[in-house]
Amino acid sequence: MLDAAHARGERLVLVRGHPGYYARFGFGPAAAYGIRPGFDVPSEHLMALVLGGSWPVAPGTIRYPAAFGV
Repeated sequence: MLDAAHARGERLVLVRGHPGYYARFGFGPAAAYGIRPGFDVPSEHLMALVLGGSWPVAPGTIRYPAAFGV
């Protein structure tokens, strides 16, 4: 799936999950990039991976559409 995202030209992948699991795929804390969850979840469970280089990452707060209920 990460290969497909990279092939589409995506530069950043964010996941909400267990840090111990996603770290083995190269993910690190999104907070290190200034990215915060806009919902109730421990910040260490929001993980980020920059694909294909060291692109600048815009900081901010993640917001889901209302349909997701978070």
